[in-house]
Amino acid sequence: KVANNQNLSETELEIENDTFQEHVATSLQSNKHGKTYCFRCSAHTIQLCVYDGLKNITNKEILNKARKVVKKLRTPTIANMLIKSGLKKAVLDCDTRWNSIYNMLQRLCELKAFCRMKAADIPSLELSNNDWNLIESLVLTLAPVKIGSVQLQRADITIGDFYGCWWKIRNGLIKANTELAKSITESMLKRQQILLDNDLFVAAIFLDPRFQPLLTPQMKIKAINHLCKLWTLIQTLKKRSGYSENDIPIDETEKSVLNMSVDPANNDDDDDDDFENFLKESTTVISNQPVNIKSIFQSFDGTQRISYNSDIREYWASKKNEHPELHELAQVTLAIPATQVSVERTFSSLKFILSDLRGNLTPSLLESIIFIIFRVFV
Repeated sequence: KVANNQNLSETELEIENDTFQEHVATSLQSNKHGKTYCFRCSAHTIQLCVYDGLKNITNKEILNKARKVVKKLRTPTIANMLIKSGLKKAVLDCDTRWNSIYNMLQRLCELKAFCRMKAADIPSLELSNNDWNLIESLVLTLAPVKIGSVQLQRADITIGDFYGCWWKIRNGLIKANTELAKSITESMLKRQQILLDNDLFVAAIFLDPRFQPLLTPQMKIKAINHLCKLWTLIQTLKKRSGYSENDIPIDETEKSVLNMSVDPANNDDDDDDDFENFLKESTTVISNQPVNIKSIFQSFDGTQRISYNSDIREYWASKKNEHPELHELAQVTLAIPATQVSVERTFSSLKFILSDLRGNLTPSLLESIIFIIFRVFV
């Protein structure tokens, strides 16, 4: 929520996630800091597409009917009957939990025979044949999304992994060929355009031989232009830091670059605009480059595709000596987080660490415990 500056009252304006991120990116724009890119969490993006598809009135009605039956199945009396029958407990959906609608409907389908058998004695468990058909259709449609969402919950997901998963979900929805599948696909197409408008996104896909063929010629041009700018920036930072990759380990190189902004040698009082000087240095680096980086990108365009099951990190590790420039840029694009799942997982872990029996943990100790858990065991 953000305050509406055009209204003196305390009315707040709801901004959709997509629009709000663009608002933040625009607010952060500055000549001192370059361009700010916002990349949407891939797992959240897919869930938003599902919610868009479920806005249909028919879907809402059948979901409400299913919830009523599930709530009845979760009452103590009927829950005990399920246990005695060797059946699993009914699952109720939750708005903030991914795939919870699929989990609820899928479990309800497993309990279909039980509901029909008990419907005569418990009328609230009765659903018509048409209702069951609609529920089964929803389960069939949401299955590809469920599978894709689980895959995206890995901690090492790259942008290429996400894009491949995105297309697998789309193909699964096309095979389902239901009204809900068409609605979700339509929402995915709209959000896909937003993703492909992001220079970082298309650059990462361009450097991923598994999914590079999915880019159009115009997208490839955009990716190459962005990678050229990125290469120039990297070379400029190396020059200003005074180090080369052959002199020191990569972690020390990064440290020197990070410390560059506070180096007194870089703060010349005669410079009216430090950023303008930065751009001048960038131009010098381009003219003195021993390699034509753009021609390297053009040669990489149309490179032999590798299996979508291949590990892209292993691929670039094997190409380090053959394509050192591309390998260096790939390390940047591979470092871009495709999801915020790790952050969500950290929040969820707090309930297991900061329990009622450990309420006196100090903030520093709690931070240390979380650090150990997620660096060692995850």
